Amino acid sequence: MAGVMRNLADIQSYPADEISYKKQFHECLGSALAAMGPEKFLCLLPLNLDAEDVTDWNVWVLPILKQYTVGAELHFFSQYILDMVSLLKQKSLKLERDGRIFSARNIEGLIYSLWSLFPSFCNYPVDANTSFKEIQYILCNTLRQESELHGIICSGLQILIQQNKSASQERFAMSDEELSFPVRKAKEIYTANFARENLNILGSSSKFLSVLSEVFLEAPNDSGGCLQSTIHLFASISDRATVKKIFRKNMIELLKVTKKVIKLKESKESSSMQVDNLPDEASLTRARALRLELAAMLVSGLDEEEIDLLFSATKPALQDEEGLMQKKAYKILSIILKESNGFLSNKLDELLQLIITATASCHFSAKRHRLDCLYYVIVHISKVGLLFKVLLGF
Repeated sequence: MAGVMRNLADIQSYPADEISYKKQFHECLGSALAAMGPEKFLCLLPLNLDAEDVTDWNVWVLPILKQYTVGAELHFFSQYILDMVSLLKQKSLKLERDGRIFSARNIEGLIYSLWSLFPSFCNYPVDANTSFKEIQYILCNTLRQESELHGIICSGLQILIQQNKSASQERFAMSDEELSFPVRKAKEIYTANFARENLNILGSSSKFLSVLSEVFLEAPNDSGGCLQSTIHLFASISDRATVKKIFRKNMIELLKVTKKVIKLKESKESSSMQVDNLPDEASLTRARALRLELAAMLVSGLDEEEIDLLFSATKPALQDEEGLMQKKAYKILSIILKESNGFLSNKLDELLQLIITATASCHFSAKRHRLDCLYYVIVHISKVGLLFKVLLGF
């Protein structure tokens, strides 16, 4: 096998115009990778990223690893791939100190490519129950320090949680002939009990949910909503006491920000008060919106008492002068209606009155999420045979 792999690797060195079957070539190597796993594959065909001569680097292997890795070990990613990342970071810093900025940036691009393998290693890993805690410290630090990797890390975590949630509820279609053999083989070990054990390990990490929440509040932007989606998933599998603790702390901070917003508005309305040195209204509005949004992401891990508190905090924002606040408020309300069983039954009359009252002041940017809210209300009412209330109210 080693000789075959070396021969295949030699083909990669041929000029591009001489390889008319490059796709088939990569598929062949991908099949070998899927059959033997990345550890054995890289023993036969190493990346050689520690070589002094960059021409000896087998960076062309990275896209194959990214596409065909399935059923691998998180331990291997932690010990091999991340060790390589650490080595390359040192090399990049040295190049930068030596004034070789272009070379340093190339190394940084390579580091990003190595991190891009993380979601692939989260594709039905065989050792999540034993190796996740080993890697969580590095992931938490990277989330805090390297915002450009948020999307990659969150993507991997989402894959890990979603696959295990599906397996724990026995939704897998094991006879699906469209799945590749490596995927079918990897899924065979994902019994309901195995997946539940994985979810218990993932959900027991209170640090992760806390770090994700902190990063979400501090990040300049959440590209594609990756942080929000990951927080929502972690809240759904985490210990409820942990979720509630983060929620309460967040609501205390939300109250502080809301008081500052009220004070600022009052000072602007009063000609007798000085408005110097007051905080920027836009930044306060954004902070308030983020706090509300974070609370909404935790709904799947909250009980009725906490959800009622969030609803109370959301109501004033439905008629806020700021379009951003209205948009966030309706979005949060739609999440509550979707996620919280029993909320509509308990709050239907109050909710109908609230939505009717807020109709005239609804900002155009909030209309989509308002329609989402109306959808959930109408579906609920139609189920309990009270559709006439909607017809009368709207």
